[in-house]
Amino acid sequence: MQHRREVIAALLLGALVFLASCAMSPSAPVVDPAEGDIPWYIQVRATRYAEQQLGADFFEQYYTLDEEDSGYLPPDEWCLEHPDNCHWSLLHPRYVMVYDFAIPEISFAHGRMWFYLWESGAVMDEERMRYGLPNCSCYPIECEFPIDEADARRIAEEDHLEPGIQDWSVGFTWYGGDFQTYTWSVSNYLAWDHGKGVTIDANTGDILVRYYWFITADGTVRRLRPN
Repeated sequence: MQHRREVIAALLLGALVFLASCAMSPSAPVVDPAEGDIPWYIQVRATRYAEQQLGADFFEQYYTLDEEDSGYLPPDEWCLEHPDNCHWSLLHPRYVMVYDFAIPEISFAHGRMWFYLWESGAVMDEERMRYGLPNCSCYPIECEFPIDEADARRIAEEDHLEPGIQDWSVGFTWYGGDFQTYTWSVSNYLAWDHGKGVTIDANTGDILVRYYWFITADGTVRRLRPN
């Protein structure tokens, strides 16, 4: 029984990091390969938008277009039949541009970025329509990441996060909710099926969120923020 609980707890690590990120989605949308290459004007507009947000030099050095996951997205057929149950963007054709992010000099600084454009080339500049895109041009510290894993663990300890029954789950991840920034998620295990955690700004070291996590009867991992 103890071995089974240890295995389950280990499998929770990835789920806890995702939950603490509060991001829109862990995976980029699935494109329609039948549409072929991305039009040149879409690529140009996407590059300009990314450079405006990140800075041209930073974007060029640390972001690589994922050509396989980028491309055309047709209107969602189910949403066309049930428009009241879907986000408005799913009712229209659009493009998604997906990039891999990595800074070789900072081993933990890596992830994914994507955003959407209309067929006209206009960017869907809405928070929920982009992921992993900090505004480094206006706030350069958003792309510096001075807080490493050791710092995150120290901050969580100073915030009195309990040791728990095994080592903490720690991960560097995008927080796509209220803050739109890269963070460290630090979660403990008070038992094999529940615990607590903190989300820490990877640039300032500030604690952004404190939360509880638990496993429901159907095996789903849930997270709650205290009132």
